[in-house]
Amino acid sequence: MGAAHSRAGGRPEPGAGQRRPRRPRPPDAGTDGRARRQRRPLTDGRHATFGADHVHDVVNLGDEPALSIHVYAPRLVSMTFYDDRPACFLDVVRHETLDGTASSAHP
Repeated sequence: MGAAHSRAGGRPEPGAGQRRPRRPRPPDAGTDGRARRQRRPLTDGRHATFGADHVHDVVNLGDEPALSIHVYAPRLVSMTFYDDRPACFLDVVRHETLDGTASSAHP
């Protein structure tokens, strides 16, 4: 599942362990019309930056626990979660606000 972070851009800061952010690409990005993920390992001490329209997921590549710290500007106020499977590319799964107000779920 991917997530978008309201209007905030971000920068995952170095943490512990080896992580891999996954960024889905549109279905027409592949020659067969299916969604593709861009994969780039982030090891200790490495970081990445992204804009407000960026959708990503982070997975742990190792056997040990990993930590990913995300820093956002402007302040993060909501996140939208997406189904990133090729058959339902970026269908909204749910939207969560971070101020304690309502969140919505989608079938």
